[in-house]
Amino acid sequence: MANMKEIARLAGVSLGTVSHVLNNSARVREPMRQRVLKAVQDAGYQPSELARGLRRDKTDMIGMIIPDITNRSEERRVGKECRSRWSPYH
Repeated sequence: MANMKEIARLAGVSLGTVSHVLNNSARVREPMRQRVLKAVQDAGYQPSELARGLRRDKTDMIGMIIPDITNRSEERRVGKECRSRWSPYH
């Protein structure tokens, strides 16, 4: 799996430029932006939410302990509760 360093190497740009393009955090000239996006597509890059969470010290994930994982109805009920209580889209 490709990482941002690999994308930077493929696009011939700095790691910071890749970061700016992916996060849309700074103005990057359009030809350079297109090179980075092409490298992202060619390499099949998928950002790692876990890595991003470690870097930001925030994951937006919760953990659950379910006493009986064979009980699918309990799993669905807990999942619905979590989505309704904590989802920003409810």
